[in-house]
Amino acid sequence: MSATRFYHLTVVGEGPVNGTWVRVVLAARQAVSPDSALSFLRHQARRIADGLDPAPGAGWIPPGILVPVRAPDPDVPTALRSLVPRPPGAESGTGSAPRGRRIRPQRR
Repeated sequence: MSATRFYHLTVVGEGPVNGTWVRVVLAARQAVSPDSALSFLRHQARRIADGLDPAPGAGWIPPGILVPVRAPDPDVPTALRSLVPRPPGAESGTGSAPRGRRIRPQRR
């Protein structure tokens, strides 16, 4: 009998709330392959980026509420969106996310 390998994935948001540092689990899942694990992480990166920085034409936002802002450094939604595209020609994500790697986009 062979052991099944699972990839345990947790997407966590951390930051200050009313002077206290909080940690919130935004999503969690088990995957059976590196490809399904990376697909889940890409989907979560896009979902969180779109929630933090929705498109100006998003139907649930009243007109005129969102305005473009230019900043010298990339913001968190931009950093998350950079994780979404699959590299050209990549058939498998094996080896591209070392065990326990934490991705922490931070403001400068």
